[in-house]
Amino acid sequence: MTVASDDEGRACVVRQTPSAKLVYLVLQREGCLTQSALMERALLDRSTVRRAVESLEDCGVVSKEVNLQDARHRVYCAVE
Repeated sequence: MTVASDDEGRACVVRQTPSAKLVYLVLQREGCLTQSALMERALLDRSTVRRAVESLEDCGVVSKEVNLQDARHRVYCAVE
């Protein structure tokens, strides 16, 4: 993952699907979340959340980290 400049990141998010924009907004407002928590809060299915997170990671506006409570899972965070 590359970290985008603020302008590049915003421009990339603007080009994303509505689902990806929603996932990004949820992460900005709620902080770091697991995929399951993102599914619950955004009311999206697993594959939609996965695709959204992957495209947002490619934009450099979302990072994936190890969940310290359960290392089998990852948490996703909006990059500041």
